[in-house]
Amino acid sequence: MKIGLRFKSVDDWSRAERGIELVEILSSFGLHITKAGSHEPLQRDFAVELLPELWHGRGLPGQHQTCFFLFKGDRTHPFAGIVEWSKDLGPTLEAFNFLALWITVKASVSPDPLVALADRLFAWSRGVYGFVSLKELSVPPVRPDGAKRYLPGVYWVNYFGRPYLEDPGFTPPLGAVEIPGGIRFRAAASPSDSLLADREWRNQIVTSIGQGWYGEGPVEQYRAPRFDFSALRRR
Repeated sequence: MKIGLRFKSVDDWSRAERGIELVEILSSFGLHITKAGSHEPLQRDFAVELLPELWHGRGLPGQHQTCFFLFKGDRTHPFAGIVEWSKDLGPTLEAFNFLALWITVKASVSPDPLVALADRLFAWSRGVYGFVSLKELSVPPVRPDGAKRYLPGVYWVNYFGRPYLEDPGFTPPLGAVEIPGGIRFRAAASPSDSLLADREWRNQIVTSIGQGWYGEGPVEQYRAPRFDFSALRRR
C-alpha cells in the first residue's frame, strides 16, 4: 500500500542546513535518496554534497524566491517526495512551505515506524498542520472558494501545530497526544482501517473540534488560526 505524509509550515526552510537535516531524518528510517532534482523526470544521482545546489531558491535576490526539491529512492521501501519552500514574500502574499512524502509498504508491516517518522518530520518542519493517509485518500479536496487555510479532512494520523492549539475556539480531538511542536491525533489503528470511511464517525470528530475548522457549513462560519508569515516575508 502507498502511504502519503503531508506537512505545511510557515517556518523558514531556505537554509541548506534544513535540507541536510531532512535527508538525515529520512536516512535514519532507512529511506535513502537515490535521485533528486527540481523537476520531473528525476535522472540525477543524489549525493548529500549536491544538496546546497538543489536546495537553492529560484528568483531574484531580495525578491520572492521558491525552491522545488523532488526526490526518490528504493533501497528499503520505494518512496518519493517533494519539498516546496518560499522566502522574501511580499507584505501581503501568503504561501505555506510544504513537504509531501509517499512511501510504499507492505500491508503486513507495522504502521508504528510510519508514525514515528511522521512525528520527526512534523517536528523538523515546525509544522502548523500535517497528516498521514493512504495515498488515494491523501489529496485534500478542492473547495468551491479555493480556500487552503481550512483543515482538509480527518485522516489516519493528524497533526496540529501551535497556531491551532493557541486558538481558544479549537478543541483538540479526544485521544490526541502532545509531541514536539504540537499534538498528534491517531484516528484509527491502521491507515486502511474501515472506520476511516465511516462518514458519521468522521463527522463526529469534526464536530468535536469545533464548527467551521474543516470548511464545513456556510462560508461565513469557516475558521482558521491566525498564521504568522513574517518568517517568510521580505525583510
